Amino acid sequence: MAPEPANGLERSHLARATWSLDSPGAWPEGSGPLPDLKAEGARLVSEVAASWSAHYIYTIQQLGEGDQCFLYECIFSRPTDAEPVPSVFVSVRFALAVPSPAERPRLLYSFEEGDLRHEWKLEVDAGGKLSAVKGQQPGSLKDGAFEQYLDHCIREKERVRSRGVKLETSFENTRLVPPPSRNKDDAGLDGVEEWGSVEVVDSALGAQNESLKAEGKGESEESELQQTMRRALRAANLDREGLIPPKSIEELLTNVFDAADEENVGELPHYEVARLLGALLRGFGLEEWDVHLLLTSAQENEDGLIGWMPFIKTAPEIIEEIKRRRSAYYARGFPGVELSLEAVKHCFGDECHSTAEALRAAFEQCAEEDRSRAAYQAAVAPQATAPRRQADGPGEATGAADPLTGANGGDLVGLRRRYCRSCLESVPDYIGPQEVKRLMEMLPEDESGFVYFDNLEESLEMMRSGAVLNALIETDVASLRAHLVPLFRDLVLGGDGGLKLWDLKDALLQADQICLSRLQVHLLLSLAGPATSGGGNVDAAAFLGTCCVVIPYMFNAHIFVETADRLILEHAEFLRNAENAELAALQASRVQTIGQDQEETSMMIEVDQDTVERTLIQVLQLSDSAQRGNKEASLPPEMIYSILHSSDPQVQSCQLSDIELCGLAAEMSTDATGEVAYVEHVKRWVPIIFELRKNDLLGAYLKPDGLATLGIPEPDLDALEEIYPLLPQDEMCMEQAGADARHSRRRSEMADRRTSQRGSTLSLGFSQGRQSVLGQTAGLDVPAAAGIREEPPPGRGFERRKMRLAAKVA
Repeated sequence: MAPEPANGLERSHLARATWSLDSPGAWPEGSGPLPDLKAEGARLVSEVAASWSAHYIYTIQQLGEGDQCFLYECIFSRPTDAEPVPSVFVSVRFALAVPSPAERPRLLYSFEEGDLRHEWKLEVDAGGKLSAVKGQQPGSLKDGAFEQYLDHCIREKERVRSRGVKLETSFENTRLVPPPSRNKDDAGLDGVEEWGSVEVVDSALGAQNESLKAEGKGESEESELQQTMRRALRAANLDREGLIPPKSIEELLTNVFDAADEENVGELPHYEVARLLGALLRGFGLEEWDVHLLLTSAQENEDGLIGWMPFIKTAPEIIEEIKRRRSAYYARGFPGVELSLEAVKHCFGDECHSTAEALRAAFEQCAEEDRSRAAYQAAVAPQATAPRRQADGPGEATGAADPLTGANGGDLVGLRRRYCRSCLESVPDYIGPQEVKRLMEMLPEDESGFVYFDNLEESLEMMRSGAVLNALIETDVASLRAHLVPLFRDLVLGGDGGLKLWDLKDALLQADQICLSRLQVHLLLSLAGPATSGGGNVDAAAFLGTCCVVIPYMFNAHIFVETADRLILEHAEFLRNAENAELAALQASRVQTIGQDQEETSMMIEVDQDTVERTLIQVLQLSDSAQRGNKEASLPPEMIYSILHSSDPQVQSCQLSDIELCGLAAEMSTDATGEVAYVEHVKRWVPIIFELRKNDLLGAYLKPDGLATLGIPEPDLDALEEIYPLLPQDEMCMEQAGADARHSRRRSEMADRRTSQRGSTLSLGFSQGRQSVLGQTAGLDVPAAAGIREEPPPGRGFERRKMRLAAKVA
């Protein structure tokens, strides 16, 4: 039998699933269909639940009425002969929402504590009866994958329970009788004080209160601390009556980790640390996203072990800072919206799909090198519903006939933790360092150290949506600038007086407190064009200003939802227009040849990706003085930048905008000799440029006057400097003195150059006139002053350019 749902269930997630629906107001009083809809909702929920699995049983409870909706909870469990009363179950909350009696109801639901809102499509038959549509749903999981997802939720809870975290259900609590009380007079207990007894608790609490009074601490301060600790213990089901809460976060973590470290080696597996922190820190008001951020700061060795003693020294300060950020985030009114699955897939689906394909190729290659690194899952197996994650040995995945060789059609589903991380880091053009750390915390893991990626694309989509809903720093300009400025300051002070365009990505990729996708990093680099001068030098202050206005706009959840809804409507309109145009073309009786010819002559031929790659490589090869003739040909980044921004006809024929050329140049990476392997660079980043063109969400930033069209204001550099200066005060004084000296020297050089040019112009005019007369008299053609006019400027490549000019004259 299925366990009964707990009393006093929280309904906040159901409210979040329905509050964003457009509706005129509350239910109209005295509406006739309301009692019928309440019963209809339970029937519809039963239809949907029955289609998910034939192995799970379910219980539906009506939770009452909400704002224009009826609320239900459906509890799934899977009793067996060995365990007729399951210890864990999965709760799915449903809402039958009706904006008005005249509109068709919508059936929405969410799993457990998930933030994503799913929707099951409803249809009305000829008799006016509602029914659930069968098959793939546009706003939910893949058809046929619900039972697998329920298995995943059950396994997660079983693993948490197996690590000692108490997760009694309400059904168990009604049948767990506390043990009989015992006293010290019982046999074997003479002189022993049992922890948790009334005497020990009373004496400990009295001693603690006396010590607090002696230290001069107020009762309100201690009360707040105790309440916080109790919330944390209660969230982890570790709170017991009479238990004295720890005095600090460090003491709390020390007690928990020390108890978990049974072998007393000072190290715990990442899997265990993540489960313990996830259970404890909920009581501190932290979300799962915050726990993942905390875990990224832990020092982890190659075997996935974390030294917990150094970790708990720094963890309390990080936890307090994350709490402050989270409170400020909520105070600013964020997130305040719910991201639908349709919006996530429309905005991030293509990007996540291409990233997942690249990562799967890396996973497959790693597994082929050594099968013992991998875990396999049989494609078709009768035991597919067994708990796969509780493998006892390497690669023991349920259903695989040979887990190490993947025989009988076994699918690769996991790798050992360090190999999984190496594969993620092997495709830096698809996923950045910030996302690597975040994804390693989000992917499921088992006790044997295997990380599973069978639902990789869904995990990537969840990470991108989580970044929008948890933009604690990204939406706060002051915190964002305080995080970015030190990274750029190191580049500015560590350079030779200038910051190059291709050095910017190093700072952005080191920003580990924000979660920028690799496409978003490339987008920001592409927008560095206005701050870039000749030779690829960048005004760091101007580029930081651009980041401080673009990133908050990009991660504003309200703006994202509005943009996603608009893009979905525009895409649907585009598909309708394309279908209508196709039908009109098929129905046309004749073709106007003349009109077609005139139209074709006026159309601009769009250059494809292969042509752009081939043309750019050919142009760079012609400029390669070494003429190595191999794939490792390289050029200095300054020369590549000048070629890309030149007026070369071949470069212009690629039809790349200035913003795209800026992004292409900004992604250059130099080797040990300070040069760029341009063949590999072009083949890697030109596809990214074409991918950005097709991205409806990010492509709008790259259009001409895109920022102004989106409503992004110009950065106020003076105000940003007041928030957090780019350079320290002493460095600013030195920089100002150097700038004054450079300006003075530049003014002197410009004056000398103007005098020289004026004299040479007069002399050149006189010589040309005289030689012209001599040429007419003697019948000779004398190219006067050609050497002066054709002399190349000094600098890198002077001799090569001089030889080319001489050859051209010859």
